[in-house]
Amino acid sequence: MPPDPPFRENMYYLAGGLYGDWRERIIVGTKSQRLVPITPLDSRQHAAFAFVSDDLAAIDRCKAVIAHICPPPIRNSGTAAELGYAAARQKPILLIVEDPVPDMFLVGLAKRMFISVDAFIEWWNDRHARGMPVC
Repeated sequence: MPPDPPFRENMYYLAGGLYGDWRERIIVGTKSQRLVPITPLDSRQHAAFAFVSDDLAAIDRCKAVIAHICPPPIRNSGTAAELGYAAARQKPILLIVEDPVPDMFLVGLAKRMFISVDAFIEWWNDRHARGMPVC
């Protein structure tokens, strides 16, 4: 197996449900070379332990975590674990919450919270257009 790539200032871990188009919307919507996405979909998913260790190693290599909390009935337990790990590693968390009754523990971990993918994309593009940091 090839070695893990090194930390890069513009790498962001996209945590959240494995289904839906939210990741693609963020990647396309930001239209920026400044966001290099790393996702759980990039890991070795042949064994649960490898999947978890790959995800946590990816979080370590990233500048921040962009997390998407799905509305019910989707469970966000894996995302919650990723966010807990990111918080313990002092990684900034940018949280997109599309759940009308959000988990306040997860909200409390966030550096910034957004009510939709579109709101996040608008904020991201505005920050970059102004030359402002996102984290």
